[in-house]
Amino acid sequence: MKKLFMILSMAMIISVSSMGVASAASAASSPVTLSPGETSDTTSRVTLSSGQSLILSVSNYWYSGHNIMWTVFKNGTAFQSGLVNINSTKSYTWSASSIGTGEYSVRLYCGEYTRYTDCDGAGRITSQ
Repeated sequence: MKKLFMILSMAMIISVSSMGVASAASAASSPVTLSPGETSDTTSRVTLSSGQSLILSVSNYWYSGHNIMWTVFKNGTAFQSGLVNINSTKSYTWSASSIGTGEYSVRLYCGEYTRYTDCDGAGRITSQ
């Protein structure tokens, strides 16, 4: 009886711990930092599987007077773009579902049409 109880206890511990690993592995996130001195920077790619949503967040930290432009890439091709206006927005979050499976990344640019080097911002792209 004692042996049966030990076996059942171990089986429950293993199944509970493996459920946590599976849910943690299903979400992926990649950060990017745009530091003074850089004109642009990009995240690594995250994979979006069927049924998952994509979340993008971008912040413009330092008042440089320049906007931060962002572009989401799907499988290496520009997919969606936007602007974090330093005078009003300062941070932006975009969430999308039903956009299709694939590999997604985001690139931040210092400045809207002219590239500057004195922006301070960050972003993150997450699949969940």
